[in-house]
Amino acid sequence: MRNLLNKKKETFSPLVEPKDAKTTNYLGVASIVVLMFAIGIGWYIPGGIAGALEATFTPGSVTQSNVNLSLTIYLVGLMVGAPSVSILFYKIKRKYIVLSAVIIYIITNLIIGFSFNFSELLALRFFSGLAHGTIIAIATLMAAAMVPPAKRGVTIAICYSALFASTFTLVPAFTFWSQQGWSVSDPSSLYTLPLLKQNWRWSFVITAIISIIALFLIIISIPKDMHLAGDRNLKKELGTLIFWPFVLEMLFTFFIFITIFIIYPLLQKLWIATDGYGIIEKTPQLLALLLAVYGIASMVGNQCGGIFANGKTYPWIYILIIALIINIILLIISCVFKVGIAIFIFTITLPIIAYMILPNIYAVGLALAKYHDKSESVDFESGIIGFMIGLGGMVGTAIGGPIVSNKQGDFLPENFNIICYICIGVLLISLVILFPIHWYLTSARLTINQHKMFINIFNITPVLIDKYITNDIENQILKDKETNHRLKIIDTRKKQHKNSTKNKNQ
Repeated sequence: MRNLLNKKKETFSPLVEPKDAKTTNYLGVASIVVLMFAIGIGWYIPGGIAGALEATFTPGSVTQSNVNLSLTIYLVGLMVGAPSVSILFYKIKRKYIVLSAVIIYIITNLIIGFSFNFSELLALRFFSGLAHGTIIAIATLMAAAMVPPAKRGVTIAICYSALFASTFTLVPAFTFWSQQGWSVSDPSSLYTLPLLKQNWRWSFVITAIISIIALFLIIISIPKDMHLAGDRNLKKELGTLIFWPFVLEMLFTFFIFITIFIIYPLLQKLWIATDGYGIIEKTPQLLALLLAVYGIASMVGNQCGGIFANGKTYPWIYILIIALIINIILLIISCVFKVGIAIFIFTITLPIIAYMILPNIYAVGLALAKYHDKSESVDFESGIIGFMIGLGGMVGTAIGGPIVSNKQGDFLPENFNIICYICIGVLLISLVILFPIHWYLTSARLTINQHKMFINIFNITPVLIDKYITNDIENQILKDKETNHRLKIIDTRKKQHKNSTKNKNQ
């Protein structure tokens, strides 16, 4: 213990700026929260306005697969933007990078709102995703840098919760609203005040308006000197890509988000197919409400995960994966016996558990990156994690649909169990990947062990329990000493032993 106390202070928190924030910049954090809410709308809205898009553009030019392509292209832009911006523009201050990304996001969404060609919409979705990737990689780190160290994990969770909040507020609202105004009898009317002819266009325009509010808040609340923290060493940062614990962390992120996104696009069809009374299919408003409940579950899970990421990643990350496996097994049983209410319950509890893992992924991955780079700047590594999230989402979305559909594209609910078996296999692989990551974190002292607690009867048996990823090893040890009487006794005995040894030597 004394070795740790006497050891030169090393803080490997991924979110520490050269000068730690002493107070919370509430308006600055609020600006990032508003921005994350806006990009959440832009990300998820195309799936809800598929019918409106098909009716708006030239008949036959837009199909359900083309609408899904707009989601895929968006994710491609996200994957390109997340890791590349911090490398290409590493000399530019963070604030200006984010402002540029927000301006691009505003312009692309405004143009999409007035677009008359579906190919134009697809191209603009790529640039919108590019801006999204930049915001994800840098803006959340900016928010975390504007609060004291003890609040950083929770702050990142709040930012992501704002992103998920859009899935149960404006996204279902726009989905319902778009269904009220997408019947077009005269193609020439598209060129006459299109916002009054197709309600779906308002979803992109209002997204741009919310982004403008975020832009204004960022300008007035975030200091200009919020640069890329620390000295940059691009060679070391790129070397992170072959740093084996971080590579395993990338694979872990990839597998977790395959599990999430392989099921999410199939939920609507699964609920409708297992609804014995056909209520959901006859009531679009109910379907929008169910999706909103899913969004709330995602936000709740992410926020709870932020509490663990603030200092209790281990052993909770193991528990969460095991709980996720159990949840999917229960979902399989519900599908076999065709219990509709149970299927809904276990599809809603799934995102709660899964998104609890997200803040912990960032806590572990960025701690590894900072330790490897010996630098405070982890923007590139944050972008890489965002890249793996997008890649996992793309792969999950791509492999789920064909498995549960026949040649005519009809949904086969009996094949949904195959998806669940794939998810269980992927989660077991991710569980195996965690062990060497955990071993490295412990050996590098990025995870501290709870100090030896001796059983009173034998006074010889040490019980070592991994406690958590810590932002400050020394402060945690001092805190444990103050709150645990046994630690005080053990430390006192060690001091007495050392003093007596020193006296004998003299």
